[in-house]
Amino acid sequence: MKKLVEKWESMGDKFEVLSRTDRYAIATRLGANLSYEVAVISKNDAYEAFGKRFDASETWPSTNSWGKKGWTFVNKEDAFEKYNQLINKGLEDES
Repeated sequence: MKKLVEKWESMGDKFEVLSRTDRYAIATRLGANLSYEVAVISKNDAYEAFGKRFDASETWPSTNSWGKKGWTFVNKEDAFEKYNQLINKGLEDES
């Protein structure tokens, strides 16, 4: 499976993963302002479309799932609080 990249650019903003687990990640977003994004990492199966094969991969949540699987924070401490909540909830879910 192709892993989520550690650094990327999107719509003029630069992103860098600060920390991640198998299921969750937190990244800085540097655009007009500095912000932090916390996300549930999506895992996608391999598929074929338009005559091209796409390998299984991890992705950041889509825009449509923001607020359910992804959150933006202006405060680093608030972002890490959400990230840690997700990790602790995830561990409880696996018990």
